[in-house]
Amino acid sequence: MMDSLSIPVAIYTRKSTSHNLDLETNSIEAQRQFGESFIAAHAGEGWEVVPERYDDAAVSGATANRPALKRLLADAKEGKFKVVVCYKLDRISRNLRDFLDITDALQKSGVRLACVAHPIDTGTAAGRAFVNLMAVFAALEREQSAERVRDRCHAVRRKGGYIGGCTPFGYLARDKHLVPDPERRDVVRQIYEAYLRTGSVKAVAAGLVSQGVKRADGRPWNLPYVLRILTGRVYVGEVEFEGKVVAGENEALVPKELWEEVQKLVRLRRSSTGKKTPTREPHPLSGLVRCGSCGSAMTALMARSRHGNNKVYWYFSCRADAKRPVRKCTTGRISGGVLEKAVLDRMAEVMRSPAFTRTVSPYLRMAPAEVRHRLENVTEFWTGLFPAEKWRVLKLLVDSVTVLPDEIAIKIKTGGLADVMEELRNAN
Repeated sequence: MMDSLSIPVAIYTRKSTSHNLDLETNSIEAQRQFGESFIAAHAGEGWEVVPERYDDAAVSGATANRPALKRLLADAKEGKFKVVVCYKLDRISRNLRDFLDITDALQKSGVRLACVAHPIDTGTAAGRAFVNLMAVFAALEREQSAERVRDRCHAVRRKGGYIGGCTPFGYLARDKHLVPDPERRDVVRQIYEAYLRTGSVKAVAAGLVSQGVKRADGRPWNLPYVLRILTGRVYVGEVEFEGKVVAGENEALVPKELWEEVQKLVRLRRSSTGKKTPTREPHPLSGLVRCGSCGSAMTALMARSRHGNNKVYWYFSCRADAKRPVRKCTTGRISGGVLEKAVLDRMAEVMRSPAFTRTVSPYLRMAPAEVRHRLENVTEFWTGLFPAEKWRVLKLLVDSVTVLPDEIAIKIKTGGLADVMEELRNAN
């Protein structure tokens, strides 16, 4: 129990990685011991350690989003201590902006910052100036370290080396190198040959599932993952870096001729007439439609006519199901025109209801009968809007559209009805 003359002191410790947390001299426990000895040396001034511990283990100093640091600042604001002791300044932060924000927050709470390894005390003007200077050099050291790491990674990639990350299917990461996975190396070639036979990524993925082939990470097969295998240069022993292709250090798993044949077919399939692809111009219902079977969003896709008239057709398909080798959702695909008509009919039904006309008539300064008269031309109003205007009206009025096997469930936003009526008034 501290007496009225004692000065409560908190110790803050941090270590960036979990490696050797309790072995190195800058470990959490070593930092705390240094802090306790430092406080004991100031016992004549009334310094006493508070029982609460503020230890951030395996947390980088490049971020201020640290649990113990947040508790430290919150407790400082509540006046639970008057001094914070750390082993070195970079334990507080390696980011200059964050460091200044943290020390400023402590000062506003009436809390001093003292450092074991440096004769620094923010209770004095000279101490505050020196802290800021040291923080600049700590930030410089961090940025230079990051640059050195980036330079090393770039040098390795330029030589065709492996720098980590997701290990490609068919390989194992060993001692910072890629080596063929004996259980899966032959599967890679089978994937390439199957694609040349079928011309379908979905068929290849479905074949892998039916054969019981497992991914090394245990996750289910999906179409983007198979396509990444089919287009990866790593499988011919090459690496693409900064727009250039260089020879890789890893062993190739497929012949270059086979890989090139697959690339030709991939490009042909992508550019084939009538290919269904997402478009940059959104459908008015984009972002509102959900699959009633799995709850995933349904993507608006565009297909062009194969008869040479360049006519565009819209349809919605479950985004999650489209990536699966075998479809599981019972929703299927649905025409964009069918959805749009269902939504428009529901809008008209709501907007012609007596409750709606009573609600919006004061806002529009019209009698309910006049509102109903204007709403007789909802379809005409809708067809006269540009796509962007339709999208804006739908976002105001429609909360969600859920597609089920035998029905379309449409949820209307009542709060947006008056805004839609304003659109109607402006259009007349």
